[in-house]
Amino acid sequence: MQRVGVFQGCPLSPHLFSAAISPLLHALQKLPSSGVQLSGDDRPGVSAYADDLKIFSGTKAGVIAQHELVTAFLDWTGMKANPAKCRSMGVRRNGNGAVEADDLDLALADTPIPTMTHHQPYAYLGIGDGFDHVRRRIELVPKLKTLKQDATALIESGLAPWQVVKAVKVYLYPRVEYALRHLHPEDQHLQGFDDHLRRGLHHLLRLPQSTAKEFFYTPVSRGGLGLLPLVEQRAALQIAHGWQMLHSPDPAHRARAALPDR
Repeated sequence: MQRVGVFQGCPLSPHLFSAAISPLLHALQKLPSSGVQLSGDDRPGVSAYADDLKIFSGTKAGVIAQHELVTAFLDWTGMKANPAKCRSMGVRRNGNGAVEADDLDLALADTPIPTMTHHQPYAYLGIGDGFDHVRRRIELVPKLKTLKQDATALIESGLAPWQVVKAVKVYLYPRVEYALRHLHPEDQHLQGFDDHLRRGLHHLLRLPQSTAKEFFYTPVSRGGLGLLPLVEQRAALQIAHGWQMLHSPDPAHRARAALPDR
């Protein structure tokens, strides 16, 4: 058997992932009595981003059936999954109606998959996935702290000012886009990064003290730096995300987006 692959960043890589994973996703969606019933015939049970796969179901039997299908798919294709990077979480209601952990006892290649309780989050695509909704409001704080440090490193790097501004737009902002789509951080945390970046650029560009902050956010075509405050970025990304779901070519996505909040 010949093992071949592509370099990370190769334009062919996402298409190969889609071609390899799509059959599994379709098979998981067709499993009877699995997934979570939302409305009518809409019963999602899987989500994926490249090779990051998440299965979920309203019943323990449903999750076990999904897991057995995934392991059969891995055996059939010759693909391998790393159990150490996987997690399982099961919950149920006890006799008093309280939510408690329910061990699923899942394994890959005879290696048990580590379990979590419903009080623990797991980083899925860089965002904690779990039931702790309060934690999700502050989850972006460590990432913003790292972003501040990287912004400082750029400003002190000796690069030309225009190179620093371009690096912020090309390399720093995209690192929080996914999190801004799916988290609801406090405005003060986002404004803290904006203030830090603005002060650093103000010093780098030797701007007079009277410079209005609007200069930093005015489009380049009108003489500004063309930056965008993170608070506004979050609003724009979440509105765009909602619009994309409401106008998705997939009717299931449109139906989910139109569901009322509960």
